[in-house]
Amino acid sequence: MKYPSFLLQACITIFLALFLSGCDFGEGENAEVEISKTLETIYDKPDPYYDGSLDTSVYTGRLNALVLKSKRIEQMDRQRVREMKQPGEIPYQIEHDLFTSIHDGYTSYSIQQFDVKEREARAVLEFNNARVGQRWQDSIVMKYENGWKMDNVLYNDTNDLKKTLEKFIQSYNPQ
Repeated sequence: MKYPSFLLQACITIFLALFLSGCDFGEGENAEVEISKTLETIYDKPDPYYDGSLDTSVYTGRLNALVLKSKRIEQMDRQRVREMKQPGEIPYQIEHDLFTSIHDGYTSYSIQQFDVKEREARAVLEFNNARVGQRWQDSIVMKYENGWKMDNVLYNDTNDLKKTLEKFIQSYNPQ
């Protein structure tokens, strides 16, 4: 039995609509909950880049590659300096907090707002550094890649984490 083409097209359209409506891209209130959990994983421990608690599962593929490459460069250069045995030689390293715009880092943070649009979101975080008496805000760009992942940190909207890491990687020149 041959079905009319409009009936076949209608069935395919209905099937696709039902299938896609059941797919969760982490939107709406669920997105805010998931994004909050990801941000807690990243920010509940200040300085995860340096203290060994870096959880790479919370970064997008591109950001993760930049973070890991930066860590490898630092490790290679520490080894190079050890082998040189020259007093005063300092290894090539990132000398500030990567995940906020203030070099001294933060002592506490709070999530101020979310803006979720399909598979991308921006969260504004307010940071506080009680040691130096500073309070500031940075925007965190999140993307949905099998869950909400950090894609970038916009430092006071003047610079960002990805540019910082790319510059660090490109500037490496072992002597």
